[in-house]
Amino acid sequence: MEAKEGRERIARMLDVLPSASALAGEQKQLREKRVRLKFEEAVEKGHARISAKLARALGITDKLEVVVAGRTRLLLQAIIDESLEEERVFVNPSPLLEKGVADNSIVTVRAAR
Repeated sequence: MEAKEGRERIARMLDVLPSASALAGEQKQLREKRVRLKFEEAVEKGHARISAKLARALGITDKLEVVVAGRTRLLLQAIIDESLEEERVFVNPSPLLEKGVADNSIVTVRAAR
Protein backbone atom coordinates (compact mmCIF):
# COMPACT_ATOMS: atom_id res chain seq x y z
CA MET A 1 0.00 0.00 0.00
CA GLU A 2 2.81 2.45 0.92
CA ALA A 3 4.70 1.65 -2.29
CA LYS A 4 1.65 2.53 -4.39
CA GLU A 5 1.20 5.87 -2.56
CA GLY A 6 4.91 6.62 -2.98
CA ARG A 7 4.69 6.01 -6.73
CA GLU A 8 1.62 8.24 -7.02
CA ARG A 9 3.36 11.01 -5.08
CA ILE A 10 6.42 10.77 -7.34
CA ALA A 11 4.21 10.82 -10.45
CA ARG A 12 2.49 14.00 -9.22
CA MET A 13 5.87 15.68 -8.61
CA LEU A 14 7.06 14.72 -12.09
CA ASP A 15 3.96 16.30 -13.66
CA VAL A 16 5.42 19.70 -12.76
CA LEU A 17 8.56 19.11 -14.85
CA PRO A 18 8.26 19.79 -18.59
CA SER A 19 8.76 16.88 -20.95
CA ALA A 20 11.92 16.49 -23.01
CA SER A 21 10.02 17.27 -26.22
CA ALA A 22 8.74 20.54 -24.71
CA LEU A 23 12.28 21.54 -23.75
CA ALA A 24 13.62 20.68 -27.22
CA GLY A 25 11.24 23.25 -28.74
CA GLU A 26 12.94 26.12 -26.94
CA GLN A 27 15.99 27.55 -28.75
CA LYS A 28 18.41 30.15 -27.51
CA GLN A 29 19.08 33.12 -29.75
CA LEU A 30 22.59 33.20 -31.15
CA ARG A 31 24.75 36.10 -29.97
CA GLU A 32 27.61 35.62 -32.42
CA LYS A 33 28.71 33.39 -35.25
CA ARG A 34 31.98 32.62 -37.03
CA VAL A 35 31.75 33.17 -40.79
CA ARG A 36 33.98 33.89 -43.80
CA LEU A 37 34.80 37.51 -44.59
CA LYS A 38 34.87 38.20 -48.33
CA PHE A 39 36.17 41.35 -50.00
CA GLU A 40 33.90 43.07 -52.50
CA GLU A 41 34.76 46.42 -54.08
CA ALA A 42 31.07 47.18 -54.75
CA VAL A 43 30.30 47.47 -51.03
CA GLU A 44 30.71 51.01 -49.63
CA LYS A 45 33.34 51.67 -46.97
CA GLY A 46 31.87 51.26 -43.49
CA HIS A 47 29.16 48.87 -44.71
CA ALA A 48 28.81 45.07 -44.77
CA ARG A 49 26.46 42.87 -46.81
CA ILE A 50 24.99 40.07 -44.71
CA SER A 51 22.35 37.43 -45.42
CA ALA A 52 18.86 38.07 -44.08
CA LYS A 53 18.78 34.66 -42.38
CA LEU A 54 22.02 35.32 -40.49
CA ALA A 55 20.88 38.85 -39.57
CA ARG A 56 17.64 37.47 -38.10
CA ALA A 57 19.48 34.74 -36.17
CA LEU A 58 21.89 37.26 -34.62
CA GLY A 59 19.34 40.03 -34.11
CA ILE A 60 21.12 42.44 -36.47
CA THR A 61 18.94 45.29 -37.72
CA ASP A 62 21.22 48.21 -38.57
CA LYS A 63 24.79 47.80 -37.26
CA LEU A 64 27.06 44.80 -36.81
CA GLU A 65 30.43 44.17 -35.22
CA VAL A 66 33.10 42.13 -37.01
CA VAL A 67 36.00 40.76 -34.92
CA VAL A 68 39.06 39.27 -36.60
CA ALA A 69 41.19 36.95 -34.46
CA GLY A 70 40.02 38.66 -31.26
CA ARG A 71 42.12 41.75 -32.04
CA THR A 72 40.71 43.77 -34.91
CA ARG A 73 37.19 45.08 -34.31
CA LEU A 74 35.09 46.90 -36.87
CA LEU A 75 31.69 48.48 -36.42
CA LEU A 76 29.86 48.43 -39.76
CA GLN A 77 26.48 49.44 -41.14
CA ALA A 78 24.53 46.31 -42.15
CA ILE A 79 23.12 45.86 -45.63
CA ILE A 80 20.74 42.91 -45.33
CA ASP A 81 20.42 40.89 -48.54
CA GLU A 82 18.07 37.92 -49.05
CA SER A 83 20.17 36.42 -51.86
CA LEU A 84 23.44 35.94 -49.91
CA GLU A 85 24.81 32.74 -48.40
CA GLU A 86 24.48 32.50 -44.64
CA GLU A 87 28.16 31.66 -44.08
CA ARG A 88 29.67 34.78 -45.71
CA VAL A 89 29.82 38.51 -44.98
CA PHE A 90 30.94 40.89 -47.74
CA VAL A 91 32.87 44.11 -46.98
CA ASN A 92 34.98 46.71 -48.78
CA PRO A 93 38.65 45.61 -48.64
CA SER A 94 40.41 48.96 -48.19
CA PRO A 95 39.91 49.48 -44.41
CA LEU A 96 40.73 45.82 -43.72
CA LEU A 97 43.87 45.64 -45.86
CA GLU A 98 45.29 48.54 -43.84
CA LYS A 99 44.83 46.43 -40.69
CA GLY A 100 46.38 43.33 -42.24
CA VAL A 101 43.19 41.32 -42.70
CA ALA A 102 43.15 38.96 -45.70
CA ASP A 103 40.29 38.02 -47.98
CA ASN A 104 38.40 34.87 -46.94
CA SER A 105 39.39 35.24 -43.27
CA ILE A 106 37.28 33.63 -40.57
CA VAL A 107 35.68 36.33 -38.40
CA THR A 108 33.16 36.55 -35.58
CA VAL A 109 30.02 38.54 -36.40
CA ARG A 110 27.58 39.86 -33.80
CA ALA A 111 25.01 42.62 -33.43
CA ALA A 112 26.56 45.94 -32.41
CA ARG A 113 26.15 46.71 -28.72
